[in-house]
Amino acid sequence: MAPPWTAEVKATIERYKDYRKALLDGYVIADPKLKQPQYHFISNANTREADLHFDPRKSTALLYGRTPKQEYKLEGVMFTASPDATEEEPNERIPLSIARWHRHINYCEAPENRISDYQSAHPKFGMFGSINTEEAGKAERGSSTPKCSPG
Repeated sequence: MAPPWTAEVKATIERYKDYRKALLDGYVIADPKLKQPQYHFISNANTREADLHFDPRKSTALLYGRTPKQEYKLEGVMFTASPDATEEEPNERIPLSIARWHRHINYCEAPENRISDYQSAHPKFGMFGSINTEEAGKAERGSSTPKCSPG
């Protein structure tokens, strides 16, 4: 028997097959100008909420591939756990038998007043940012706390 939250995740997947609905709901494309094998549409509000509790209706990110028509095709969803989560906590949210969790390292989170840097042509912060040491992150007032997320 499937866990009770799987139906909610499936409903989320169904809703966001049309990437335009994700954009309307506040998801933002991480580095849209950079050619990527998979594009992360990120919800900052859902990310903040995920630090406190798991809600299968509110994915942290939606993962899309590009189609030949330059549109996006949904390939998966991503959830995050608090940076302070133990190794057991993500497994309690979504068991390792269902999803693969991983920890982002060398990732510097932008301070609140510099969130727009994630979308810049040459970002300092985020997955594609140039900051990859704790010292460099502190110098820019960023946070290098790793996030834990299923992939």
